[in-house]
Amino acid sequence: MKKQISFALIILLTSIACANKEKVTVISDPAVTLDEYIAEGYVQGVIQLNDKDEKPCDALIEVKGMGIVEVGDIAKEFKQDGLPVWVKVIPQRRMSRCTGTTPAELSDIKKRES
Repeated sequence: MKKQISFALIILLTSIACANKEKVTVISDPAVTLDEYIAEGYVQGVIQLNDKDEKPCDALIEVKGMGIVEVGDIAKEFKQDGLPVWVKVIPQRRMSRCTGTTPAELSDIKKRES
């Protein structure tokens, strides 16, 4: 009985921990300088849309210093080809699902001025 309860608890905690976390989608503040964004851990990126591919390869981000990264879902307001953004990405140790990309987790994204 204890094993069943422990197993159920582990499954519950794992499913809660793996739930899709909501991405913060705040438009960047023009008063914040380039150096402040970099100090906060953001890097410059540009959204690349691919009409031929389906998810997760339909929207990729070209990140300065990392190349093109696949991040999974991007909020609709950011799905604009060529949109300049500030992103915080965490490289992932998994196989890439899109050709020529680096898998990463998107922890934050903000629109930036060109």
